[in-house]
Amino acid sequence: MGMKDATSQIEDFRAFDLPELLEKLPANGHAEDRFERLGDGWTFTFTYASPSAHFAATGTGPTPRQAFVIARNVILDQVNDWHKMREGDVEFYPRGEREGKIRKPSVIIVDDDVDTALATEKIFQGLGCKTLVVSDPGDVHRTISFQEADFIVLDWKLDARTLGSDVVRRANKLINAFSDLKARFGLHPPKVITHSVLSGSEIQMPEGPYFQHFDHWQKPLRFDQLVQRGGAVLDRCGF
Repeated sequence: MGMKDATSQIEDFRAFDLPELLEKLPANGHAEDRFERLGDGWTFTFTYASPSAHFAATGTGPTPRQAFVIARNVILDQVNDWHKMREGDVEFYPRGEREGKIRKPSVIIVDDDVDTALATEKIFQGLGCKTLVVSDPGDVHRTISFQEADFIVLDWKLDARTLGSDVVRRANKLINAFSDLKARFGLHPPKVITHSVLSGSEIQMPEGPYFQHFDHWQKPLRFDQLVQRGGAVLDRCGF
């Protein structure tokens, strides 16, 4: 095929196919991909590494598109196998104790304002929680889908284009795609604390069984008020 057609296919891959593939992979990873001319055909190499998984595949074909499709199918098979393996390892536990030790509640803090996120993290760490801060609106739904948590503090307006409802809808769609995620979230849905200048009556959480809208904190709140609210949430849940 001509280089013009090949270039067009590669541009389409960057704009549409690659984001669609990344959507199905664990969060907080790094992807590398490369198209190369191979005689009369093409080869496509893709690798993805995250703290929890590593995937790699190479596809060859007469066009860039066909080379990508072959590699993509191998990657998706690897992803499905990874989820099946995780499904056997999923550990469901009651509040209180696990392995004879008091379990620390885990909190994911979602806020594109770094200062607010770090202040909220400091509060929950002071209350004895394990914490994770997420600031990238484009990656939030993947993080909350793959990362186990008891609570999610969710800034309702992450940027001009992303609302908390968008994040939850995308997370619901991703969770529905894999049996291990559906099992985990079905038995242990995180409690969501929305955080916004909007009042609680203005917050509309998408329907679904995977996230429980547990509380709403209306901004602005002083640091001592956040400490009080955070402690009250943990007390209500028996931590």
